[in-house]
Amino acid sequence: MSRPGGNITGVSILDVELGPKRLELLHALVPTATIIAVLVNPADPARAETITRNMQAAARDLRLQLQILHASTDRDFDTVFASLIQLRAGDS
Repeated sequence: MSRPGGNITGVSILDVELGPKRLELLHALVPTATIIAVLVNPADPARAETITRNMQAAARDLRLQLQILHASTDRDFDTVFASLIQLRAGDS
């Protein structure tokens, strides 16, 4: 990823590596945002830990407050959306 245009062999799921880049892009698109929520699937604890750690480091570098929300099933989304409403209410 650091040398575009080269050859790539193998297969990798890049969401762990691309998460911080996506956060940087979001920050560039909405520079006034100070609180960002990230949805993480806790069903894979090792992956969730890595994603959380990488995103927290990127958020610190960008001086953003990061809220980690968890969902692993469809039923979890009601709770996630309620949490998002609460986060927004705290800004008012």
